[in-house]
Amino acid sequence: MPWPDQKETRSERADQRIRRPEDLRVSQLNGCAYCLDLHTRKALRAGESPERLGVLPAWRDADVFTPVERAALELAEATNDPTDAEAQASAYAAARRALTEDQISAAIWVAITSGRSTAYRS
Repeated sequence: MPWPDQKETRSERADQRIRRPEDLRVSQLNGCAYCLDLHTRKALRAGESPERLGVLPAWRDADVFTPVERAALELAEATNDPTDAEAQASAYAAARRALTEDQISAAIWVAITSGRSTAYRS
């Protein structure tokens, strides 16, 4: 996030466009109502369309996500389920083809930090 007196760069805006659906998708997988509300509001405020958010649970079948967004979503889902090593290997391979190293790190970070909510629920 830039300082208040700095302009947001094009790449930062693009990264936010990737991050918002990813945050929301991880919250959907974890079933965290608070997180779903929070990330939906943030995504809408950031300019995400209700149509894209509405088809997010079926992102693989929707044609509204770019290859970069798809790679980030797949990586987030795989990171969120550490028991599926095959899915993780496939997701990491796809991520390396579509994302920069910084984007891969950010996608994993989002999945891990957004996924923390399940650790605190009983």
